[in-house]
Amino acid sequence: MPIALVGGSKYYLTFTDDKTRYKWILLMKKKSDFEAVFHAWRQRVEMETQQKLQRFRTDGGGEYTSNTLLSALFKAGTKHEKTPAYTPEMNGVSERLNRTLVEATKAMLYDAELDDSWWGEAIMTATYLRNLLPTGDRMTTPFEEWKGIRPNLQHLRIFGSECWVQIPKQLRMKLNDHAKKGIFVGYRDTQNTYRVAMRDKVLTYQDIRFNETLRENALYPEIRGSTDKESHDSHDKEDRDEEVGDYNEDQDSDIGRGFPRPGLANKHQQSSRFCEEDRNDDTSRLRNDPLYSTVRDTVP
Repeated sequence: MPIALVGGSKYYLTFTDDKTRYKWILLMKKKSDFEAVFHAWRQRVEMETQQKLQRFRTDGGGEYTSNTLLSALFKAGTKHEKTPAYTPEMNGVSERLNRTLVEATKAMLYDAELDDSWWGEAIMTATYLRNLLPTGDRMTTPFEEWKGIRPNLQHLRIFGSECWVQIPKQLRMKLNDHAKKGIFVGYRDTQNTYRVAMRDKVLTYQDIRFNETLRENALYPEIRGSTDKESHDSHDKEDRDEEVGDYNEDQDSDIGRGFPRPGLANKHQQSSRFCEEDRNDDTSRLRNDPLYSTVRDTVP
C-alpha cells in the first residue's frame, strides 16, 4: 500500500487454503519480514490442524525465493510451486482475493469516513468477513469448513461505528466516567473481542456498547479525516450550482423557441380559472332572467 498504516506497516500478506478457501492476512513493515511472518503462520496452522503444510504456491517474487526460505521448505517436506512470470491467471485464487479485499477496503474507509492510514484495520476486517461468507458454488462458509462449526453472526457490527468502552471499576474513581468513546475498526480471530481505535492507538476490548446510527465527523476529526469530507461536500455543492445554471440556460433557450417561462404557467392557469368563474356567473344570471325561462319553455 502507498500509505503506511497507523502501526507503521506498509505491506500485507494473504494465505488461502486451497481446500476450504479459508483466508489469513498478515501485515508487514518491510518485505524482508516475510520469512519470520511465514514461519510463525505455518507453525500456528500446523498446530491447529495437526497436519503438515504440503504445497506452497507463490508468484515467484523475490521474497519467496530466498535460499533460507527454500531450505526451510525443503526440510519441512513442503513443495514450493512457482507460477511463471507475468501469468497471474495461474495464481488466480490469490489474485482475485487481493482485488476483492482492496475494493472492500476502499468502500469501508469511504463509508466510515476514516483516513487512508487505517487501511490495515479495514483490510483485516474484510478478510474476517470473507471467511464468514460462502465462496463460489459452496453451500458452506470457509469458517465452517476450516473449524468444523457454524459461525455465529450475532457479534457483527458496522465498521467505523461509534462505540463506548467500559472502564473497569478498578481503574476509576467514584466520580469518574464509566466509559470512554472510540471507533470500532475490527475483530479478533482468537477471542470474542473487538478492536477499537482510541485516537492514534488500536486496543482490544470486550465490554462495549455500540451506536451504529452515528455517522458524523464530530468523533475524532483527526481520525475521521473531516477535511476530505468537507472538500467532497464543497465539490458536490459546486456540481449542484452548475446543474442549476445549466437548467436556467435551458429554460432561456426554450423561451427563445416559443416556450413560456415556468413562472408564466401559473399565471395562465390562474387566468383560465378566473374565466371559468366568470362564465359560471353569466350562466346563473341568464337562467334567472324571465325572458330566458319563457324562450326555454317554448322550444320543443
